[in-house]
Amino acid sequence: MLQAIARRRTDRRRLSSWPVPPERLTALAMTGNQWGVQVLPVLEEGAKARLDRLTSRAGELQRSDPDYLVELTASTTYWDDHGVPVTHIPKAAGAGGGSSAGERRFPHGVLDDPVLTETSSDGMLLITSSSDDAMSRVRAGEALSAIWLEATKGNLSVVPLSQALEVDETRKALQDDVLDDLAVAQLILRVGWLPMGLRELTPTPRRTVDDVRVRA
Repeated sequence: MLQAIARRRTDRRRLSSWPVPPERLTALAMTGNQWGVQVLPVLEEGAKARLDRLTSRAGELQRSDPDYLVELTASTTYWDDHGVPVTHIPKAAGAGGGSSAGERRFPHGVLDDPVLTETSSDGMLLITSSSDDAMSRVRAGEALSAIWLEATKGNLSVVPLSQALEVDETRKALQDDVLDDLAVAQLILRVGWLPMGLRELTPTPRRTVDDVRVRA
C-alpha cells in the first residue's frame, strides 16, 4: 500500500479499449464502502452515458463563466512548484477520440496523447452519501483515497470527475434523474486501463502542510 501511495497519479490521457470487469468495479466499490459511504459501480451503459452527458454539460456551463476560466488558468502552470503542470495535461483538450467521461477540464496541455484506433472503454464509480454535511464529504474523500490506492495496486487508472457536482443544473439532474433522490452524489470516478507503453507521469506538486492545516 505504501508503494501505491508513491505510484498514485491523476492521468488524464485516453484509456484503452480493454473493459474493466464488473467484478473489479464491484471490488473497488466495496473498498470504498468501508469508509461510511455507498459507492455504486455504474455498469449499465445508459447510466454511464447519462453521467457522461452531465459531466460534459457541466463543463460547458463552467467554460461560459469568465471567473471560472480565470481560476482554471491560474491553476494550470508552466512550472512545477504548484498547480497542475501543463506537462501532465493532454494536448488538444476535448478533441475527438478522447475519454467517454466528458470533456477534459484543464487547458494548455502539452502532454502527448495519441488518438487510439479503438474507442476507450471507461468504467465508472459513483460515490454517494446519505447526507451532504461536512462529515459526509470527509468520508467521501476517505473512500476516494482508499479506492484510488486499491486501483493503483491493480494497475488501474482513476480520474475524479467533479464537474457535474459543481453546477446547480447538473447536480440536480444527477440527484433526481440518476439517483432518484435516494442518496447524495459526492463524486464520479472514471476507472480504466491506460494503453501499454505510456511514459509514467512524475509526481505533481503539493502544498505544504502549513498551507492547508487549520490551527486551533
